[in-house]
Amino acid sequence: MIGALDSLLLLALLAIPLSWLLATSRWGRWLLVAGYVTQFGLLVTMVSGSSPPSAVSFSLLGNDVGWQLDPLGWLFAMITIGAAGFAATYASGEWSETHAAHGGSLRWLYGGLQINVLA
Repeated sequence: MIGALDSLLLLALLAIPLSWLLATSRWGRWLLVAGYVTQFGLLVTMVSGSSPPSAVSFSLLGNDVGWQLDPLGWLFAMITIGAAGFAATYASGEWSETHAAHGGSLRWLYGGLQINVLA
């Protein structure tokens, strides 16, 4: 069974190619904002303090390597996803049309935001 932490990872990975496909249309940009809201909501469900470890793990030089979200990591994930969601919401309006008219790439903007969230 897939846990909340793995779902968060999958949503962030899926949103990178989606940002390339959807960033050029107005409704697509709002769908990307909905993706940030979904990620934020999923992170809020893990507020219990002790999130289960991720199912993604491997062995490296005889040591088990995996990841788990502690309370400090949870706080910084909230800040990162919240800031990216706010920036994506702001960029979904008139600003994106002006940015694109001056030669800016909305695909790079939304893709960069999502790569930052994934990192």
